Amino acid sequence: MSSPTDPGVPGSPSIAWSSFGHAETVSTPGAPTVLPAAEPAKVGVGLVFGGLQVTKAVQVGAGSTVPDGDFTLACTCTVTTDDGEQVVVRDGTATFAPDRPWVLTGVPAAADCVVHEVDTLGGSSSNPQADPVRLTVPWSADPAAAVAVATITNTFPATPVPPVDPGPLPQTGAEVTGALLAAIALLGTGFALVLRARSKPRRHRA
Repeated sequence: MSSPTDPGVPGSPSIAWSSFGHAETVSTPGAPTVLPAAEPAKVGVGLVFGGLQVTKAVQVGAGSTVPDGDFTLACTCTVTTDDGEQVVVRDGTATFAPDRPWVLTGVPAAADCVVHEVDTLGGSSSNPQADPVRLTVPWSADPAAAVAVATITNTFPATPVPPVDPGPLPQTGAEVTGALLAAIALLGTGFALVLRARSKPRRHRA
């Protein structure tokens, strides 16, 4: 017997019943007799369901802010049958936020789910479409334990600080140069006077 991949009303567990009714024909003298239709005992397969929970985390650099609004993700869940066929059981988009995780319930156990971010609000996502989160719904009779969890992080880098204009610099270089030249000139004048004084001839008394 086989069970449906995804029944219309999931539960945990759900029972997929399989049975058939039949009517027996009994040969009696004169003519065959058909007995009333009867259904044998039903045989059921228990189907287990779980869910997903994806939280949002943000890393904000200095001077940066997170824009208002919700982040958006896309999710696709598939179940592989005994025949090797992959059947999509969940597919769509949803919104979530740092204070509001995304929760999906009623997903068949052992389903493989791919989750990636669609709208990052301008941030850098840890799981874009090229690098999605891959989750497998756990098989557990306890619905609270049958939840696959993940976190998608967005990074908003620090805002570059523009350089501060110091304004016009004081003209200290010209003043120092002028003072230095004046000092050199005075030293040169003094040196010349000393040489002149030493070179002046002395008068001898008779």
